[in-house]
Amino acid sequence: MLLKEEQSNSSRHLKKLKNSSAVSSGGACEDCGKMRVLLVDDEVDFVKTLAQRLEMRQLKTDAVHSGEEAVSFAERQAPDVVVLDLKMPGMDGIETLKMIKKTCPDTQVIILSAHGSERDKESAECFGAYGFLKKPVEIEALMETIKSAYRKKCEMTL
Repeated sequence: MLLKEEQSNSSRHLKKLKNSSAVSSGGACEDCGKMRVLLVDDEVDFVKTLAQRLEMRQLKTDAVHSGEEAVSFAERQAPDVVVLDLKMPGMDGIETLKMIKKTCPDTQVIILSAHGSERDKESAECFGAYGFLKKPVEIEALMETIKSAYRKKCEMTL
């Protein structure tokens, strides 16, 4: 397995998503083709593999490999959802989260990290992270969290 979910408040978001109009009765996201997802991780091979696995599930993704690149990307083209590593050289995930939320307040950010502590999780939530998942995470759990985050973003912009 590439990925595995940490228990968090994501379960309540997943229940909301399953009952929302963004998910058809078969469980597929009807709006996934419109969703803009940005993957941010300094591990190039991980991002490449994750992007391929998400694209197999009809998600269109863009990828960058640093916090600085993520902020620059968001300034040019606001993503709907960002999947963001916590520990990166240069601008770390928390600082990147702050900058993205300042530039794109409706963008939903999911922290995905192998190194996050409970304190990191609390800090991320304080600065507006939608969710906090630990690597490795099950790909289906990540997909559900992404779809739920997208649904929240859509509700915020109505």
